[in-house]
Formats: sequence, C-alpha cells, structure tokens
Amino acid sequence: MANQSEKRVAAKNASRMFILRCLWAAFEGFYFLVIFLKYLFSHKLPGFWSWFMVAVANVICMIMFVYLRHECEAGKDLADSKQGLSQYFHDILYVTWFVQVMSLLSNKFWLVLLVIPGYALYKAITFCKKARQTGPELTPEQQELAKKKQERSERRSEQRRQKWR
Repeated sequence: MANQSEKRVAAKNASRMFILRCLWAAFEGFYFLVIFLKYLFSHKLPGFWSWFMVAVANVICMIMFVYLRHECEAGKDLADSKQGLSQYFHDILYVTWFVQVMSLLSNKFWLVLLVIPGYALYKAITFCKKARQTGPELTPEQQELAKKKQERSERRSEQRRQKWR
C-alpha cells in the first residue's frame, strides 16, 4: 500500500516538474520572441543590464529547479505545503517569470525581484522572535515551581483587591 502511495507521489511530482519546465520554456520563448520583434521593428536591442538581469533570473530558476528535483528524488510531495521549502520555491519561480515578462514594458520591474530576499528576511526575523519567546523547555520540577509561583501571585493580587474594596 505504501509503495502505491510513493508511486502516486512520484507520478504527481514528475508531472508537476514537466509543467514547470514547459512554463519556463514558454516564458523564455515569449520573452525572446518579443525582443526579436522589437529588434525587427525598431532595430534596438536591450542594454547590458537587461541581459544581465535575464541571466540572473535564469540562474534563479535553475537553482529552484535543482532543489525541486532533489525534493522529487527524496520522495517528498511537491504539492504538500507543510513539507520543506518547495512551495516557497514555486512562488519564487512564478515571481521570476512575472518579472521577466513585465520587464519588457519597463526595466524597473526588475526591482520586484527584491521582494524575494525581503520576504526571506521577514520570515527569518519572525522565526527568531518566536524562538526567543518560547524559550527553553521546563522540567517537571520547574513547571511545578512556576505553577506554585503563579498561584501565589494570584492569591496576593486577590488579597490586594479585597483590601481596597
């Protein structure tokens, strides 16, 4: 039974990776087709920074694909949002493709890629805050002492309230 489940997950992952590769090829093809058509009609090619950013976007996509391929080989379900970073990497792929296509309108769209490290920084900060707030786990004796201390504090506050009524 477990073997069938693993096969089903592997088949889903393979189809998801195929779809992602097709999307990547479609976005790349569209981008270069528009660049070619712009060149035919205006005889202008994009500048150095545009080509550099396209290369950066493709490197980002390649890194995401390598990670997702390793996730597939490890037997993890790419559709499971609670397992690993695969959902974040899917989002990074989508943002990268969106930025690349929109950069055909304006090179300022490349700045949207700064959302990715910004969001990673935000998640790291919130993770550290949560880790700091939870603190170390208490032993049963420490829990008992903390409970007694809390009860004592509550009794004292109740006595103070009674005194002022």
